[in-house]
Amino acid sequence: PDVALPRTALATSLLHDGDLAQAEAVAREGLARDAGDLEGNFLLGTILAKTDRLDEARNAFLVALERDDADVATLLALGRLERAANRPEEARSRYQQVLLHKDHVLEAHIAIAEIAGAAGDDEVAVWHLWQARELELQEADKAAPYAARLLALYERLAARERARVSAPPSSVGK
Repeated sequence: PDVALPRTALATSLLHDGDLAQAEAVAREGLARDAGDLEGNFLLGTILAKTDRLDEARNAFLVALERDDADVATLLALGRLERAANRPEEARSRYQQVLLHKDHVLEAHIAIAEIAGAAGDDEVAVWHLWQARELELQEADKAAPYAARLLALYERLAARERARVSAPPSSVGK
């Protein structure tokens, strides 16, 4: 039986009630019984992230991943944390890991599209926005708000191509 589970359940309830200090204390009590508990470390990381202790939260999430490196919830949490810490390449890497394990995660596609678009990697951004659009259309009968974002990316790509084509020929190799 999971010796940390009762503490993790109580800490989860405290977190939902907004008592972050008590939730953290109880989560740590559970982890004192099983330091490698995935759920306990995920929960502690979530609590620490909510209190802007991002380095500590990252460490807790990484301990959780030691138990299961394919845990999508933890990988998503790390992606969010890295974005909050203004570490876009680390965030992008975590979201890519999510998609390696489960390829239909809307949040991961949207995040990668935003990160790639901000970095000027428009082709990647377009591909992930199309994936997100398809997922949105499968989940609900609604028009997703991707059309404007896709059009803006296509315009940037077209402008880049026009500039490349109209540039004078390179003197390389002459």
